[in-house]
This record gives sequence, structure tokens and C-alpha cells, in this order.
Amino acid sequence: MSVALVTGATGFIGSHLVDALLRRGDRVRCLVRRGSRLGYLRDLDVELREGSLLDPAAVAAAIDGADLVYHAAGLTSALRPAELIQVNGEGTNVVAEACAGQSIPPRLVLISSLAAAGPSTADGPRVESDPPAPISAYGRSKRAGELAAEGWAAKVSMTIVRPGIVFGPRNLELVPMFRPIKRFGVHCVLGSHPPRLSLIHVSDLVDLVLRAGERGQRLPGGDSRGAAGQGYYFGTDNEHPDYGELGDRIAVSFGRNQAWKIRLPFFFGRMAAGIGELFQQLRGKSYPFNRDKIIEATATCWLCSGLAARRDLDFQPVKTLDERLRETAAWYLDHRWLESPLSPPSWPPA
Repeated sequence: MSVALVTGATGFIGSHLVDALLRRGDRVRCLVRRGSRLGYLRDLDVELREGSLLDPAAVAAAIDGADLVYHAAGLTSALRPAELIQVNGEGTNVVAEACAGQSIPPRLVLISSLAAAGPSTADGPRVESDPPAPISAYGRSKRAGELAAEGWAAKVSMTIVRPGIVFGPRNLELVPMFRPIKRFGVHCVLGSHPPRLSLIHVSDLVDLVLRAGERGQRLPGGDSRGAAGQGYYFGTDNEHPDYGELGDRIAVSFGRNQAWKIRLPFFFGRMAAGIGELFQQLRGKSYPFNRDKIIEATATCWLCSGLAARRDLDFQPVKTLDERLRETAAWYLDHRWLESPLSPPSWPPA
């Protein structure tokens, strides 16, 4: 029986990863921050270790004796870019260094993001060997984490997974997209040519992450240059709608024929995001809608290739995108997450 440590276990992706590890019979250990909402994890047969990603001693103690480490913790938004770098960059370095310091270093799987690679061009989807070119503060912070991990690759067997947009049950960030489509049939689109997108359902991403941990190529270490992109895998569904088409497909999942698209100029999005950030500063709390996300929304395409994952890991999404969207919509409805924005949902439960 393998011992698996999961960081970010209280989050959207991390909680699904914990579920999958328990189903396959692993002993699961979770690194959680002091004060975290642990209602979900308390009902599971997991071992909780308290500590911050930025506390090397706590991280090393949590990793001690683990066979695999799945690093899913991170920030998607923050009041200041420096916070993103601190958690997503420096925090990843702490995890990788702690793995390297074990007498038998565990296998490390880092869950990064397509944002770390940057958008694709009209010529085709990104592949793992393309040079990274992140355009947002979030993307640069995730790339900083990748580079930090690469620095320990000579001592730690590690693989990095870069998913596209991850959706599914427990995802708070896409509620603002699903809610107006369900309630009013409305989908707001920035610009006249919305980007095409690579998406992946969280269950498929977890399957990919587990396969990467079992038999994924490892990052080359030391002076070994290896092939460009070795040890990296993009995670994506096989279909790539643009943002407007995605709204129509979500509408169909709610029984509508299509979404009524309200097309807004980019300057309106920038203005709205700027006002939103002002309120965030006043409240001292960050939210996913900010100018950083508007920068990402102006990209031509966010497409990545799943060929390497199919070739090396025999990975294939088990359901179609429309089936996964229907499942997600049904989960949101069952858990009443699409009701009034005056009573927003929260995850994890207290």
C-alpha cells in the first residue's frame, strides 16, 4: 500500500485527488494550513498534517515516509502578484526541496497550468516542447513553480501536468459563468473573436495525474538536457470550443437551445475588473475576476495538445465534453450553487 501526500487537499482539484487515491487503496496524508475548513476531510480516512507551504520543517515532516507527493496547492488569484509568486513559486520549491531531503525521495507530481506555458497561436495547439511564454501574473507564478521544481530534478523523480481549464463538481470559479446561463440564458463574451479553449473535467484530470505518477516520463536532471518538454504533460479534452460556443453548450446542459450572448468590448472588461480589484483591496480579499484574467481573455487561443498523454500514459477522457458539462450542471443544481449571488456557495464545507 502506497503512502501518498496531497497538498491542496481542501481545494477543488485536491479534494477529488484525495477521493481517487482512497478508492484505489492508498494511505492518504494531507498537508493543510492552520485554520483551514476541514469539514470534508474529517469524514474521510486520511491523516491530517498541519503546516504552511512556506514552512520547510512542516513540509518535510509531512513528506517523511511518503512514496508519492501530489502537489496541488496554489493560488489562482491574489491581491498582489508577489503573493502568487510566493505561494506558487517559492512554495513549490519548498515541496521539491523537502522531497530531495528524504533518505528515499518520493515521486513528485506537480499540477501546474496551461497558463504557465502561455496561449497558443492560430497555427495549432501548444505541445510540451514549445518554449513557455506566460502572459499573466498567474501564469508567470505557475511557471516559477515549474522552474523551481526543475532545479531539484536531479534528486527527485518528478512529472509536471499542465491542465487547461478544469471544471466539474466543487469548482467555485466557474459558478459565475454557469449561474446567468441557468437563470437568464445569458452568456457575456468579451470581444468579437473569443478564444478557443482547452478544457478538462476534474475526474479526467485526476486520472491523468495518477497515470503520470505511475509511469509518466520524469524531468531530466542535472546536466542531462533530455528532449524539450520531457516530463511535462498537457491535460485536455478532445474538443475545443471557443468561449462563446462553450456558453451555448452549457445552455444545452440546462435544457436550453442556446445562450443569449452579450458581446462586450475588451475595455468594458478591463474597467469592470479594475473596479472589482478596487473593492477587493478595500475588503482585503481576492476574487478570480481581475485584470489578470482579462489579460488571459484577450489571447487568441488557449489550446494544448493531448497527444503526449495519449502516447505515454494511454490517457483518454472517458466521456464527451457535453456529458461532462451536463454532469457539472446537475451537480451545481443539486447542491444549490446557482441560486442568488447574494448567497454565494463555498468550498470546502466548514
